[in-house]
Amino acid sequence: MRNYDLNHRNAGDEDESSEGPASVEKPFHIMEAETVKSRLSFYLSGAILSPGAYVEMIDRIRNAKSDEDLYIYINSTGGDLDTGIQLMNAMRQSEATITTVLDSQAYSMAALLFLSGDKKLVGNHALMMFHQYSSDLGGKGNELLAEVTMSARWFANIMADLCSPFLSQKEIADVLTGKDIWLESTEIIARLQKVSPSSNLGTTKKPKTQKKKTEKVASDGAVVSKKSKKPLSANQV
Repeated sequence: MRNYDLNHRNAGDEDESSEGPASVEKPFHIMEAETVKSRLSFYLSGAILSPGAYVEMIDRIRNAKSDEDLYIYINSTGGDLDTGIQLMNAMRQSEATITTVLDSQAYSMAALLFLSGDKKLVGNHALMMFHQYSSDLGGKGNELLAEVTMSARWFANIMADLCSPFLSQKEIADVLTGKDIWLESTEIIARLQKVSPSSNLGTTKKPKTQKKKTEKVASDGAVVSKKSKKPLSANQV
């Protein structure tokens, strides 16, 4: 009866939340690398489609072992809420350590998935957005009333479970009454620092080093040149 959507759309955007034609490209990509621990990377790009499109990804996450590191790179405007919940449950059931990476944008359901990671990395100039869900309910009047009442309580529980304490209780209440909340990289990192151990946070930018020439005077008065490395910045927060 219901199809709940947690997706941010711009004017003129087509609806991408359905399964679409069979020729549509897979809505995620998996990259595997062998290191000391096995590392598996998922790229969640674009709108989050219906659950059937993510069976492979969900199964791989759910059955990952403790000697695996999973990375989920997110650049998404959100989408199907049922898909997002199934992905989140798979992440919670997985034995692997899961790092969510905010590559660019994480709106709506994608923002909730980002907050579901065991560890979180935030890219430069990234954006997050939280808002109320939309739905295409249909049916008899009494059925609609019952489902709307249930859905309001259901979504409030989802927000409390996944967004607190990253969002304050007032902010969650504002979202539930229709307000959109937008956050950019520096504010996202600042909020994460308050609610998570420092070892679980960071930016996607690796520390850089700069070679700098220094001069040293030898005992005979000659000038000797040597090179040294100086860190430009520490990006681990």
